[in-house]
Amino acid sequence: MNAASRRSHHPAAMWSQRDGSSPNLDMYVDNVDQSYNYFARHGMKPPPLVSRSARRKLQSNNDDETTTTTSGLDHIMEETKLGNDAVTRLRRDLFEKSSYDKHAYPFEYTWYGMDEGSRTGVPIELDIAYRKVFAVDTINSVLDMIVWFRMQWFDPRLTWDPTEYGNMTKIWAWIGDGGVGGETSEIWTPDIELWNPGSGLSETLTDAHAIVNHNGLVYWTRPGHLRPTCKFEGLNKFPFDQLTCKVEFGSWTHSGKYTRLVLGGIDGDGVDVLNSFTAGSTYNEFKFVEKNPVSCKEHVYPPFPASPEEDWPVILCDVTVGRSWQPYARGYILLQIMLNIIGFAAFWLPPSCGERMGLSITAMLASVAAELVVAAKLPASAELTWFQKFSITSLMFSFISLMECVAVLYFFYKRTDTLMPRWYNFAKEWYLVRQAQKGKDVLVQKGSNIVDTISSGVDTFADSVKSKSAIQHQVTDLSENLDIENSPNASKPVDVETAKRIDLSDSSVSISNEDFDFEKLNASFQNSSSTTKPPEGINPRPKEIPAKPYVRFSFKKDEEREDEEREDDHDRAPPRRRNAINIPARRASFQSWIQESGSVMMPRDANDFYNQQELESNMRWKKISAQIDDFSRIWIPISFFIALAILFARQGEGQ
Repeated sequence: MNAASRRSHHPAAMWSQRDGSSPNLDMYVDNVDQSYNYFARHGMKPPPLVSRSARRKLQSNNDDETTTTTSGLDHIMEETKLGNDAVTRLRRDLFEKSSYDKHAYPFEYTWYGMDEGSRTGVPIELDIAYRKVFAVDTINSVLDMIVWFRMQWFDPRLTWDPTEYGNMTKIWAWIGDGGVGGETSEIWTPDIELWNPGSGLSETLTDAHAIVNHNGLVYWTRPGHLRPTCKFEGLNKFPFDQLTCKVEFGSWTHSGKYTRLVLGGIDGDGVDVLNSFTAGSTYNEFKFVEKNPVSCKEHVYPPFPASPEEDWPVILCDVTVGRSWQPYARGYILLQIMLNIIGFAAFWLPPSCGERMGLSITAMLASVAAELVVAAKLPASAELTWFQKFSITSLMFSFISLMECVAVLYFFYKRTDTLMPRWYNFAKEWYLVRQAQKGKDVLVQKGSNIVDTISSGVDTFADSVKSKSAIQHQVTDLSENLDIENSPNASKPVDVETAKRIDLSDSSVSISNEDFDFEKLNASFQNSSSTTKPPEGINPRPKEIPAKPYVRFSFKKDEEREDEEREDDHDRAPPRRRNAINIPARRASFQSWIQESGSVMMPRDANDFYNQQELESNMRWKKISAQIDDFSRIWIPISFFIALAILFARQGEGQ
């Protein structure tokens, strides 16, 4: 009778759907078929079947007549009541009347016939049926699986002759307290442990009976959890990853000289992935991959120098589980792409719309929130996963969108001519003052001489303005003292713009219109002939000098003068501004620019600007703002989708 035929006649075949056999008893096979026999696989000779005791006489108060009249089923019932049934007698003979020690094993039986120095321990066959992935803790690097943990070994002390015990070929012995010499255990158990445990086998596997065959084979199967700590491989492709965890089994205290862990099972690979009604995973994040989910191999660690005869055999299993990437693609990846597109939509909103900045900020904050949710599922490590690279790219483009909105709004509302902030000018002036105070006395002295020369020249010019020769002489001296223009142009008069460029910021001298007697100058020019040409070297001016100064001489820096004018304008009410804006003229002057720009950008209310110069500056900056938007609408979204294409391509290549 072959193995398949025996399994088909097994009582467990009534409920099993796997080739007519019990999935939990596939490893256990009687010694009838030598092709699947434990002893044949390991080159061992089966032990002889030795009788332990004769049949006991009936212990009854009845006489011989009563005994002879009892037969058949009544006789069996009497034997059972007296504890003389086959199983009870066998257990009593094996465990009570014998000197069986569950804490020791007769290794000399295994070593019989072996040379000293080449002894090997009793073979412990390991076979694990993987049923379901219970949980994967990537943060703590723990893989939790529901398994059936099976072991098979040989104990020569547990043999009997079935003919003397009602043809009983197997009994059930209890192994409790996690095995390995537990107080409630009845037989010896090898100390096979998980070498990379998140939790020990005694804590995660259920205590159960072991099946003891009449030839000494012990088959022990337990359901429970297997929780190894893993060095996960493949996490860098999260969430499109397949995680591989290496699981290591071996004897904790017995070297290969005493126990030798080997692969078991019908196929001899030590692996079985069950397909029963309750196995497998549905609506779970993780499950075993369909192709080669578990692969095991035997490995032997070399002996320690102190014990050269004792190597350490172990079994290494690579367990591969796949992640359901669809929830991450729907809930995080697609969401972040949509949030980036929403952030890009702000480029189409006008800068005057207040929701533009709020839209960009909201899109970036939502991307950050999605990143924090996913980061809680991953360990904090130096390595980057695929999703983290995607998230960094998404956040970078959200940041670019936000900064683009900031730049557009900044230029849209800017009114000054320069990009230099006031604090820069203040810092620059402060630095120059500090440098002057630290030792630039020469420059200070030179500036003082220039101021004195200018003051003297202006006073002389005002006193001698009645005569042509006096004016020519004073202007020439003034040009030479200022060293503005050298000979032969020294005879030319001082130009107003040239005087403005003179840097007298460090001087306390200031020339104002009170220094000039304009009425006296007017009378002088009126007495002169209108037909007379002005002397050579004198720049023609209007015949009548206005009562108010035609040019306001102020030897201060342009920036300081503009700031003072700005402060004066602030102090005055809007209707009293010196430089009022003509609204129709302003619209006419910029009508051509609006047509050339190709975009309708209506200027703001006139009261937003202090003068025409601010309006012109603002319109120039608005043009730059529109150009930034035109560039961003096209190239920023294109760059984002190119980056996404590169990321997904690298994920498909396994990088």
